[in-house]
Amino acid sequence: MNSRAIRIVLPALVLGLFYWTLYLQPVAHVGGESALAPEEARELVESVEANLESGNWQAALEESQRLQDAYPGSDRYVQHAARAYHGLQRYDDEAEAWELFFRIAPRPIDACPALGLAYAKAGARDRSIEALERCRALDADNADSVFFLGRAYERAGDYDRARELFERGFKLAPEYHDMRIGLARISLARGDAGKALSIAASVVQDAPDHPDARLALALALRVSGDLEAAREHLLEGLGRRPTYAGFHRELGRIAELQGRTSDASGHYRRAEDLASE
Repeated sequence: MNSRAIRIVLPALVLGLFYWTLYLQPVAHVGGESALAPEEARELVESVEANLESGNWQAALEESQRLQDAYPGSDRYVQHAARAYHGLQRYDDEAEAWELFFRIAPRPIDACPALGLAYAKAGARDRSIEALERCRALDADNADSVFFLGRAYERAGDYDRARELFERGFKLAPEYHDMRIGLARISLARGDAGKALSIAASVVQDAPDHPDARLALALALRVSGDLEAAREHLLEGLGRRPTYAGFHRELGRIAELQGRTSDASGHYRRAEDLASE
């Protein structure tokens, strides 16, 4: 190779070596160690996903943390950690993980509504609402964001804003039955059992297997004084969804009102057992 060719090729080789060193070498650990080898990383990802699927939460968390340390810019492994924290019922940590995901992910809306729900589980109602408001700000017409923010307002007793969102959500997605169920609950909370009964009955007709719809209907019937009809709907719902704690809780309430204290105690115990599973 002549000197002119060397002068042309050598800078290109140096530039190529610099590029390989900067971009193609494994990403460094936070602590300065080299990242996982590609094959090791692939096997670890497969193991994390299998552990998440099987509910082996602690193992999934430890593996996802190794991947996070190796590749701190990857939102995928943060999401894995958040799911593991949820399974471990470490809701404060789950919320922190989803906050990190929200900051670094190309689609932060994928942290929704889990971010707001994690705060709610951790007992931080105001932070839950604020997070769900951020979620909705990303896409005002996302039906899930509309519903979960409305539900958060409802639980906080802000029925006006909750109703506005549920009505908006119903227009956006008429098949999203939870919007109408939310409207039924708000009507009931405001003392309009007749309206609640009408809305809940229409949802049960459209979606007979929806447990929240049947529970809302039973609540409206109880408030209206028709305990037996309420009880029949709850028992039918229990036949369709035996592990739904809300049915047992309301059956316990009705049994109390009817003076069947032993039945009431049994339903309350079963509701507590199901809620803790």
